[in-house]
Amino acid sequence: MTDSANTLEPFIKRREKNLAYFKDNFKEIYNLFKDYKLKNLHVNILTENDEVNLLREGRHIYESGAKVYAEEEVTKFRHAYKEGKKICSFIPPFYGDYKFPRFGQIAVNELLEKSPIRKDNFLYYGLQDFYPLIVFLGCGLGYHIEKMVNEHNVQNLLVVEPDLDKFAASLYAIDWADICSRYKSSNGKTLHFIIGAEESEYLIWAVTWNKLIELSPHFPVTTLFYNHQGRELFDNVSERVNKDLLVFLLSWGHYDDEIRQLNNALHNFHLGVKELPPPLKDPSHTPVFVIGAGPSLDGRIEYIKSVRDRAILISCGTALKTLATYGVKPDIHVELESDLLAYIAVSRAADEEFYRDIKLIGPSHISPLIYQLFGDGRMYYKAESALAELFGKGTGHIINNGTPTCTNLGVALAISMGFKRVFLFGLDFGFEDINHHHAKGSIYYEKLLKQEHKERDLVRIETVKGGDAWSTPNYFTSKRKVENLIQQNSTDEALQVFNCSDVAKIEGAEWLEKDTFVSIVRELESKRAEDLAYMFSDNATQMPLSKIESKLHYLLQNFEALPRDIEKIFADQANNLEQFSILVGRLNWYLEDVVRKGASDFYFYIRGTLRHFMCAGFAHAFACDNEEQQREYINIWKQSVLAFFESVPEHFKSVVYKDFDIESDPWLKQAITDTEDGINPFFTEDLENLQLDY
Repeated sequence: MTDSANTLEPFIKRREKNLAYFKDNFKEIYNLFKDYKLKNLHVNILTENDEVNLLREGRHIYESGAKVYAEEEVTKFRHAYKEGKKICSFIPPFYGDYKFPRFGQIAVNELLEKSPIRKDNFLYYGLQDFYPLIVFLGCGLGYHIEKMVNEHNVQNLLVVEPDLDKFAASLYAIDWADICSRYKSSNGKTLHFIIGAEESEYLIWAVTWNKLIELSPHFPVTTLFYNHQGRELFDNVSERVNKDLLVFLLSWGHYDDEIRQLNNALHNFHLGVKELPPPLKDPSHTPVFVIGAGPSLDGRIEYIKSVRDRAILISCGTALKTLATYGVKPDIHVELESDLLAYIAVSRAADEEFYRDIKLIGPSHISPLIYQLFGDGRMYYKAESALAELFGKGTGHIINNGTPTCTNLGVALAISMGFKRVFLFGLDFGFEDINHHHAKGSIYYEKLLKQEHKERDLVRIETVKGGDAWSTPNYFTSKRKVENLIQQNSTDEALQVFNCSDVAKIEGAEWLEKDTFVSIVRELESKRAEDLAYMFSDNATQMPLSKIESKLHYLLQNFEALPRDIEKIFADQANNLEQFSILVGRLNWYLEDVVRKGASDFYFYIRGTLRHFMCAGFAHAFACDNEEQQREYINIWKQSVLAFFESVPEHFKSVVYKDFDIESDPWLKQAITDTEDGINPFFTEDLENLQLDY
């Protein structure tokens, strides 16, 4: 055998070993690389100093060799994130933050009452002698990953490498089979790959984000980003992830939310509310105006009136009262929230005559009292809900990305139905004047609902004219979700979304001056009457009542089995943070890999509450520096989680097994802020003088 062959042999055998492992454990990686040939890079083996490098256009990408580079880079990372270093990721919930007197929120709040951590002694999260989760942005030849895993306790890894050549080269360099074999999700230690996401900040962020949100509570509590070779692209990705933490934290939901939504849906099914039809068979260029209650709507209303008959007007939530104030009747009104507050707001927007010709579209979970207000209505299934999995598959219309606010629903509805010209009004997602945050006539503007903003609770956003404005966490989340929805549909060249709001800049939506949008609308073909007739056809389907009983029995069986599974996981020791991190990793694996894959419709009923419990446990334990207090709180946490889920089946039965009569069900007369045996003051007090404060 020649010297050259002797040099290459271990590299070739290493690749063969890696591929054999991937064939059995990561089939997609194996299929991608089994016959892959490097296109733009070449592996350069430097025998004189036992080094390896990558050549691109004749130049090494590692100045001193990949091994030396990894040694230096890992040393820098370890210095930056050494034991005792504080991770300032996010502020966790504290006792009192779960303030609603509902079944699930009470349980989490009682747990937090027993925590040693409060707002006044919280000092973020001190690193121990292990890393709960590292996101390796950039794989390269992989020596830095191998070194970190071999020499340091890394419990969970997410490896992101958009360059296929680089990952293909790493198959020759490091022993992926050995590394991967140490990580088994069922044991609370995970390794995930994201490979070939293209050199796009948005795409890399999107796929990384989608994986990270499955790794709660390590994300967001103790996630570290390792930027291989310090690329600006990866810095931007990690910054974007951090910027969107609120989007994640506000999207968990809760058992309380899910059970109330199920109760509403069961009422709507019994009332025979019809389902929204599938998208239009042929794309429509009929202008669709999605109208929110942002302050800039006041300056646009007369322009809307001038082309009103050519467009389909969709009012979103509180915008209905503003439109009524200006004498503009929308074609469609959308509501999103399951809470009683939504019904109260709509019922006060105008008199009964105003509603008669307006069509309502809402998710299956909104209050049946709202459907009673309008002349006709259609329901869809919210993709991010248990009801979509449980009842929506193969039947009704499922809409993605229609959260967290009604304006998100308006945009998602228009795009989902196949409309290609969408205009956004009053979707300001912020305000330049801290005292002028809604359009005239809205319930917020008239202070029916108290909403006073303080600067310390707000963030700054870029405006359409290049300045900046105030935004709330909820508005900011709503804005980001709209931008993500537009980005996801960017390959649809026929779709155009125009921003006719005058505060927040919306990425992907061209901002139009007032006169400009009028001229565009007048030139578009309008099939307004035809499109509306299709959406509200009398032939629309209804949920068969025969389907309900079997679904409820199925849910109950899963609720009864859940605490037994949790108890098995909790049998493992968790006497310190390292063991506790493994335990919650196993619990999250059970949630994401067992429940979601085996019972996806049941998954949504427990996901939110389990994440709230895991975050309250993991974050508070990590924030506590006293080891004895840590151990005590971890044990309290285990007892609290198990006790809660053991009590859920009886609570579930009390809600879903009853007569579904909208007059007699007290749950339809409660807000999330009311006790489960109470009636909201809206139904018992003087309505003229009632002041709501939610």
